[in-house]
Amino acid sequence: MCGGPDHPFAQLCLAVAYHFLNRPPDATANFAKVRSALGDTATFQYAQINAQWGGKAEALTWLASAYKLRDSGPSSFKVDRFRDPIRNEPQFKDIKRKLNFSA
Repeated sequence: MCGGPDHPFAQLCLAVAYHFLNRPPDATANFAKVRSALGDTATFQYAQINAQWGGKAEALTWLASAYKLRDSGPSSFKVDRFRDPIRNEPQFKDIKRKLNFSA
């Protein structure tokens, strides 16, 4: 389901999958591959990973960074299930308001 192993967004998927499979070293390694390949161009995706890992503070930090950097990820902001763990956080709601998204 994660696609080809060499594609950066496959690494994002694998980082989440390995976390849920209780394979933290593999999850961390895949996150590092994504960061290495994409740098600051995927900060919304880094928020996804951290939200899924249960790192709310880190996810919100990445989300704030994504907003400041004008990351292209907001197109899925309202419906992205990977961000569900932080959706009710005040910082999330504040960024959603700043992006002019209703509901």
